[in-house]
Amino acid sequence: MADPVKTYKAADFSVVPLAVTEIPVPKISVSSATDDPTDPAVVAATPTTLLTSIFGNISSFFSASKLETQKEKQIRVVTKRGVRTAGNQGFYDAVFQDMMKKVGWKNGQAWCAYYIKVYLMQFYSFDAAYVNANFTGSAVGNFQTIQRNNKSGDTRYIIVTTDTPQVGDIFVYNYGAEGGHTGIVKEVINNNKIVTEEGNTTLKGVREGEGVASLTRSVFVGKAGLMGYIRRNFTDAEAARLYYDETEFCVKMK
Repeated sequence: MADPVKTYKAADFSVVPLAVTEIPVPKISVSSATDDPTDPAVVAATPTTLLTSIFGNISSFFSASKLETQKEKQIRVVTKRGVRTAGNQGFYDAVFQDMMKKVGWKNGQAWCAYYIKVYLMQFYSFDAAYVNANFTGSAVGNFQTIQRNNKSGDTRYIIVTTDTPQVGDIFVYNYGAEGGHTGIVKEVINNNKIVTEEGNTTLKGVREGEGVASLTRSVFVGKAGLMGYIRRNFTDAEAARLYYDETEFCVKMK
């Protein structure tokens, strides 16, 4: 019997090369009483437990999508003679590689931030246009872009610089001249540790690694270069429409 689990497909990312204005994004209607975010029925349907329940599925998403198993063909290393070999030369999984290319990755580039872009477009398919316009292959650059957006009044995604990460957040490190690193928060432990899913790393947590790894890191902003977190800032009206599709393995909006 064929495996009933729907995994990722490169075709799912066919929207990326289009101009942002051409990518359809679901709009939230407020034309009826039940759509009105001030309606008590809507407010009552958006407790914190709703989002907690949805993000409780994030581990199954990474497992079902196979995003947690990706490996590079060739990693960047320095030989005993001091010669630096070329890294980031592609992936064993051709479908995943095609997805990475469609979100902007090019051969030889570090790819942790592109992995974030793939994650966002898979997990929040309704945000495809926004992610396409605001996220690139730069971990620190993405953080700075969302900072600027927030200053101009755009709060769809927000910057969090307190030690209070939530599941689904994107953490960002800035290592100065060495560049940045980024990944996803899968779990928060005792308010002082996070369990992550991150690309272009190893079990040692390096920023130039061989594949995807789940690691445990500190939550404390400012420690070891941690800039803070990028968070999808759902309004009450949006949260009331969210649900986790157990067939497609992603969050959808009614």
